[in-house]
Amino acid sequence: MSFTQQIKNQVCSTLPQKACCEQAFIFSILLCSRGYSKTHIGFHTENKEVADGFAQTIIDLFGVVVTITSPPPGKGRRRLYHVGLEDSQEQALVADYLEEQREELLSRVKESRCCAQAFVKGAFLMCGSMVDPNKRYHFEFAFTDQEICNLVQDILTTQGLIGLRISQRGSAYILYCKDSETMIEILTYIGATESTFEMMNLKIERELRNQINRQNNCEYANMDKTIAASTQQINAIQKLKKSGKWELLSSDLQYAGELRLQDPDASLADLCKKFPVPINRSTLSRRFAKICKIAKEEL
Repeated sequence: MSFTQQIKNQVCSTLPQKACCEQAFIFSILLCSRGYSKTHIGFHTENKEVADGFAQTIIDLFGVVVTITSPPPGKGRRRLYHVGLEDSQEQALVADYLEEQREELLSRVKESRCCAQAFVKGAFLMCGSMVDPNKRYHFEFAFTDQEICNLVQDILTTQGLIGLRISQRGSAYILYCKDSETMIEILTYIGATESTFEMMNLKIERELRNQINRQNNCEYANMDKTIAASTQQINAIQKLKKSGKWELLSSDLQYAGELRLQDPDASLADLCKKFPVPINRSTLSRRFAKICKIAKEEL
């Protein structure tokens, strides 16, 4: 099951219960699917739960007979469910009501929080999708009507979701976001609670992995620096010993050099602890720098 399918199943488990919200929900589904006219009420969906949810809601509102059919899919194709009203009088009843109430319904969606939420739920069921967050962050609605696209954006913006953008893809108007926090808030808003928690957990795991990787990269970088510095110091010490100049250095420099030869992989902090009277890193660093400088002067 895709992540989008999973979300839609969860949305269908929290369908609107109030009559006003049911109207907004049905209206949204039909508008976003372009599923009604004066002579036809119906649409196609790949999700059985969406088909059942629409059917139950429209039966509750109008008491009409709804049919759901699903012919066997062709090879390599997904199963489609067709939801519709077959009786012409019942189609006319629903279509006339929606046409007569269109402006009032749109006005109510803009003003009523519960109806706005129901409208966005219907929009997502018909034209919403989300990429599996394990792969990347992308959430979108694909509308055929720019007015409805703007309306859904306005509703979500009113809820404080400001990370949504609109673009065009062919003749479709795409309302989308790539911000994980905005996506979590949208999932919560449309009632996909389980997916909300799942995405939050995935986000935490991803951030934790990134933090661990950054720490490891930092440690590896420091290790590389330590090895490079140690190699330079050992080469300088060996050069001075070979030239006979090593015994001319001060006892402090010689002691530091012998410690380095004994432990080539040790960090400056670790070597500092091995002195009879512990010294700090900057002091030891200066001693090694002086050894390297003297060795360089021997070229």
